[in-house]
Amino acid sequence: MGRGIGCRQTLTSQTLRERPIALRHEDMTQHALPHHPNTPEGLAAYQAQVIAWHAKNPNQRPNEQHPYPLTPGTVGVGSHECWGCGQQGHAQGAPVCAGAILPDYEQEWRRIAGFIARAYNKERFVASQQVNYIAYSPYMQYPAYSQHQMYPSSAYDGDIDDGQGNGQGLSA
Repeated sequence: MGRGIGCRQTLTSQTLRERPIALRHEDMTQHALPHHPNTPEGLAAYQAQVIAWHAKNPNQRPNEQHPYPLTPGTVGVGSHECWGCGQQGHAQGAPVCAGAILPDYEQEWRRIAGFIARAYNKERFVASQQVNYIAYSPYMQYPAYSQHQMYPSSAYDGDIDDGQGNGQGLSA
C-alpha cells in the first residue's frame, strides 16, 4: 500500500472543469484542429476528421483536450457565434439558423469553447486594469488662513461691470 505510486489517474471531464481557466484556454489553443474551407476538398477533409475523431474518442464528449472538428463554412469557436449553426450575427435559436443545424458534438464543443474564451478574456481584462492607490491623509486646515488680507471691493471697480464692455453706446 504505497501512497498511490504506480496508480495513474486519468483526467475526467469533471477535473478538467476544475482547472484554472488559463490552463483550459491553453489546452484549447494547443489542441485545436485545422478548420477547413467550404470547398469540396475541405468537406472531404472534414469528413475524414470526424471519422478519425470518433475512432480516437469512442464514447467520449468533446472538451478542450479533445476538440471536435468544425464544419467548413462556419466561424471559429469562441467568436460569439451561434452554437446551432456556427455563424455570427444572431442569438442562439434565431429563425435565421432554423435549417442549418450542426452535429450535437460540434454544438457542445462550441458551447465549451465559448465559455472558456469568455472566461479567459474576462480574466485577462480584469488583470489588465490599473489600480490607483490613493493615500489617506487627514484634512489639515491651511496654516495662517486667517492672516490673508481681504481687499476692499472698491479696488476692483473696473472689473465688476455688468455692461457690454463697449461703453454706453450701441452694441454694434
